[in-house]
Amino acid sequence: MPEQIVRFGNRFEIANPAANILGRGGFGDVYRGADTLTGNPVAVKILKKSVLDENPDGVRRFVQEGEALGRLNHPNIVKLVAAVQESAAYYLVLEYLTGGSLRDYLAVNGALPFDRVVEASLDMCDALTRAHRLGILHRDLKPDNVLLDTDGTFKLADFGLAQVVDSTAATMGGAILGTPAYIAPEHFQGAGHTEKTDIWALGVMMYEMLSGNAPFRGENCLEMRKSVISSPTPDLKASCSDIPDALCFLLYQMLEKEPRRRISSARAIGTQLETIQKAIESDKTRSTPSRRATSSSGRIISSDMRAASAKHNLPAFAVAFVGRSRELQELSARVLLWGRCRTRRARSREPSPHRLAIPWTMCGSPLDPRLRRAQSRRKPTQAEHTP
Repeated sequence: MPEQIVRFGNRFEIANPAANILGRGGFGDVYRGADTLTGNPVAVKILKKSVLDENPDGVRRFVQEGEALGRLNHPNIVKLVAAVQESAAYYLVLEYLTGGSLRDYLAVNGALPFDRVVEASLDMCDALTRAHRLGILHRDLKPDNVLLDTDGTFKLADFGLAQVVDSTAATMGGAILGTPAYIAPEHFQGAGHTEKTDIWALGVMMYEMLSGNAPFRGENCLEMRKSVISSPTPDLKASCSDIPDALCFLLYQMLEKEPRRRISSARAIGTQLETIQKAIESDKTRSTPSRRATSSSGRIISSDMRAASAKHNLPAFAVAFVGRSRELQELSARVLLWGRCRTRRARSREPSPHRLAIPWTMCGSPLDPRLRRAQSRRKPTQAEHTP
């Protein structure tokens, strides 16, 4: 029997599709193919005709998103090689990666060391930042859609597939779009997808990478919906006590039930992850082999990580004073004036009753009327008369 070969786009082909299928999904099947122009292997996703029949606008959306993905030339996004439409068939041709998916990796290795989780999350934040800047929402972030390259780099996949469906539609055929375990509470309640629904899904993935389990569970979609909407986020420290407090705090920000309280953007997440990564590297540098301890999973536990880490709403790491310029100027003025007062007292060798009568909290602002009155009543010392 001759080998079946599917050719399309004047340059792509799939030899013996039944033997080269890579995966099946709700929207389409993925096959290993070849680019006859370059000789490189490619991954070919063939969209199911039923998806397009249920959404007549899907063809236009498919073409538009294919063009947008062509601009997503990013090292952490699976590259779209071509979007092909021939007769009633629709193809997405993607770069072929041999490392498998994050889901496969977790199934074999279980929870990842927290430093590796930070690296993987940074890769995904970089990809989301680029996509969100171009107005593209992923809408189906999950470990199955995160692929590994041969060098260990994580890459987001299925951007084009997620954008086939109209962005204004919350459901298709009565079903909520996405995988229930990674759907944000507001989308379960009928709201549309936004950047913050992608952030929620990324937070769920990070929790799963750190603990080996999803934070919210249910036997079916209804139970999962109830758990996501009503159940509090489990305390990550209960199962992973060696995780840095800063990483836990960031995760709680990403898994806030109220979108307005959730961390604002993938870029903001990436900034905090970079700070955490530097702290982890610094801690490893300071730690000596004799003073290191390891957990049962083989991760290094420093003395700082053993500190009490009750869940709270205050960051356990340095944060930027964004929008606090006035307070910083006031604090600088207080410190400067306090230093001048101490210098003058040291020169005069005598206490200043007027200065001591003013509380520290009131001596900072040059505009403080009590401070101006006290200074005007104080007699100058001999040291101050000396030129």
